[in-house]
Amino acid sequence: MLGTKERDLLNQALSKYRPGRSEPILIGGAERLKSALQLMNVYRLRVDRRRKRPQVFLGAGSAANLQNAATYVDRAVSKEKKGDLSGAMADYDQAIKLNPNYSNAYNNRGILKQMKGDSSGATADYNQAIKLNPKNALAYCNRGITEERKGDLNGAMGDYDQAIKINPNYAIAYNNRGIIKRNKGDLNGAIADFDRAITLNAKYANAYRNRGVAKQKKGDNDGAIADFNRAIKLGPQRADVVNTPN
Repeated sequence: MLGTKERDLLNQALSKYRPGRSEPILIGGAERLKSALQLMNVYRLRVDRRRKRPQVFLGAGSAANLQNAATYVDRAVSKEKKGDLSGAMADYDQAIKLNPNYSNAYNNRGILKQMKGDSSGATADYNQAIKLNPKNALAYCNRGITEERKGDLNGAMGDYDQAIKINPNYAIAYNNRGIIKRNKGDLNGAIADFDRAITLNAKYANAYRNRGVAKQKKGDNDGAIADFNRAIKLGPQRADVVNTPN
């Protein structure tokens, strides 16, 4: 069995290797991987010192798979940015094949499935991303978007709440939660969330537009026009779904 120190080292390595982001967010990870592999090497040394014939939990082959998986995800992000969604999907599939515990690869693949209209497949990938890393705020936020589009506003609200609990500075999650509150008729709560999103990201055009709609519904047309003007000045943004580089 592993001692507490060895388990802590391994958990540190895995946490550095599996972080998260939302609107959806793509994750890339050479530096994160380097840090994780360094910790894994320390972990192996600790195990070696405790055993005459150590049973290596993550050997050289496993480390190579982790590195290759990260490279596939990085390439998938680039392909997606070029519009090659099929190529990106194939790379995420390969990354997951090499590293079935890669939370962010599931998150990113879920976004592609969502873009292709496969809501069930997207939800399944987000579920797996969260199962592998319960602190993956991006996956919660992205799953919330899928639930919202399916009409499950309560489920979406719960996921946005969880994303914000994990990352209180997650502007996209505040914006998305504000939309749910607005649709439920809680205009003051919605405006508070849009305010917070804009405080965190002063160039967040979608949040300005959404706040403008809420103000318009409240009868504050001057405030609405000011927000719409700001949104127009900042320019259009892509939908609030988030891919994670690695």
